[in-house]
Amino acid sequence: MGASISRAQVEEYKEMVKDRLSEDAIEYFYTKFMRAAPTGMMTPALFKKYIDDTGVYKDRQVQLALQRKERGGNSSNFFKFTKSKEEGSGSDSSEDEEDAALQSIGGDGYLHLFRGYDIDGDGIITFKEFLIYHLAVLYNTEELFTVIFNSFDEDGDGYLSLGDIQSVITASTRYVGDYDVRDREVRRVILEEARRLIGFLDIRKEGKVHMEDMRLVVQRYPQVLEKMKNLM
Repeated sequence: MGASISRAQVEEYKEMVKDRLSEDAIEYFYTKFMRAAPTGMMTPALFKKYIDDTGVYKDRQVQLALQRKERGGNSSNFFKFTKSKEEGSGSDSSEDEEDAALQSIGGDGYLHLFRGYDIDGDGIITFKEFLIYHLAVLYNTEELFTVIFNSFDEDGDGYLSLGDIQSVITASTRYVGDYDVRDREVRRVILEEARRLIGFLDIRKEGKVHMEDMRLVVQRYPQVLEKMKNLM
């Protein structure tokens, strides 16, 4: 994949987006993506840099200070954003770098966003996935359901648990930077919001949300999907 987009690629992506994006918009997203991922594959490390470069944090220095405090041994880790991985020998440096990046983007509150972009869950964001994500979020396309479900499914087991929903709401709160997620009252509000959401989506009352059940609920109540998009 080159630095400039070809006519054939433009036509292919126009067909994919069903003319909901102009050629100029496609070229804009392509340029944006290729600047962040020149090889055409956005890894977790590149995604972290891409998000950092957008400057979405209201006060990045505060966020960095909080991370330093965590690394210093703060035991008030209320939510865990990444799964532990057994240490082993023989892994190469690039794998170690990507594992570190996954841990880092989780701590920053990026991991749920990465899952939303990474439609097929292979750990790499392609331009097609990048385009699908933005199209879904901008125009509420049929792919929005997959984007949102993937974002909320923290452990990738195909269900949404209370913990999954808590983690995403916490991550997005931390990502925006309006509130300190270590605050007891903030944690209480997040937990209440997560309980309300799972209570509405868990129609089987099993303590988890099946993908097909969530699809049925949001087809009847599309405002629920919009709410979940806003919580990402």
